[in-house]
Amino acid sequence: MSFEGYPMHDHLHVRAFTEFGLGVCAHHKRQYQTALKHFTNAIHRNPCYVEAYMNRGVTYADMGSHREAIQNYHQAIQLSPGHALSYYNLGNAYRELGDYAPAAGAYRMAIEYGLNRDELTDAYTNLGSTYLRQHDHVKAIEAWTTAIDVKPSNGVPYFNRGETYLHLQKWEPALADLEAAAARGIDIPEAFQKVYPNVIAFEIIHGVTLPGPLAVMLTAQ
Repeated sequence: MSFEGYPMHDHLHVRAFTEFGLGVCAHHKRQYQTALKHFTNAIHRNPCYVEAYMNRGVTYADMGSHREAIQNYHQAIQLSPGHALSYYNLGNAYRELGDYAPAAGAYRMAIEYGLNRDELTDAYTNLGSTYLRQHDHVKAIEAWTTAIDVKPSNGVPYFNRGETYLHLQKWEPALADLEAAAARGIDIPEAFQKVYPNVIAFEIIHGVTLPGPLAVMLTAQ
């Protein structure tokens, strides 16, 4: 007798797969403690279960436990050194902790090992934000430009690049990028106000006067 193509001597792997599926279902329901239990059970039954380590890491991250998440991503990578998604998630966890150098390194590894189109544009977008936190505007703009090249329909890298041009007082490319972001569904005033309370605050902090079209675009109507 066999289980859907698994020979009987692989019954532990079958049970690991079942526990993994239960973990995924619990995670989708945001039942994080239950998800952790199932992913841990899957790992006990198959200690080489890369996806179980990674998903346990994602669950810890969703709970705000980023150091525990990092440990699980490293375990997944140790088992599968080319596991691009584990590197991507590792970058996210490091970035949440403010560890920007290892975050950037993890994103670069994820990009090198290969991601699908959506994941790739997210990786470049987050890499750009990480470079910005390191005050490297040039690399940040390069990363967002690549994100746009990968998926031109994504408005987030347009906004991020446009906001950086604002800081660099490059008004024309800033306006062009913010208009492109708005055309792709980004609420420009709402996104801007996550950083600055209003245009006047930006102008005071940076000692500038924004051109009229930019001031209007950044102001909630």
